[in-house]
Amino acid sequence: MAIILGIDPSLNSTGWAVVERINNKYNLLEYGSILAKPGGDAIEKIKNITIIIGQIIKKYDIKIAVIEECFVNKNASSSLKLGMVRGGCIAISSILGASIVEYSPKTIKNTIVGNGSAQKQQLEYMIQHIIGKKINFKNDDESDAVCVGLTYLLKNTDLK
Repeated sequence: MAIILGIDPSLNSTGWAVVERINNKYNLLEYGSILAKPGGDAIEKIKNITIIIGQIIKKYDIKIAVIEECFVNKNASSSLKLGMVRGGCIAISSILGASIVEYSPKTIKNTIVGNGSAQKQQLEYMIQHIIGKKINFKNDDESDAVCVGLTYLLKNTDLK
């Protein structure tokens, strides 16, 4: 049995998902998003995200945290803040004893759908196929986090 935390970092809506594989069956144990109002203090948002990710790691005794790599966009300030969120998630995961794995969005899409340019609808369809049930995500960050965690499980089929 392998229990994995998938993280889709964002300053205003960090998606997270706890997934597991038992034998060849994939389960979604819990998922959600850490929401913050646009604007406001970035440091407080990062602190809150870090605390909640730490609580999830402790609750499930996570040994592997998988986080989506960020892309650098035209807005340098947004990219830096996203990097700070990733840093908080990586730091708390590491402090609490979880190994960190990173995947690019293209690798995630390619692993889940077989197409590195897959659209959100294709990803959500495949999640439901892999998990074996309909899931009503509140936002794309939640489904993205599930994809992040599932990517690790699909790429590491030898885990016990």
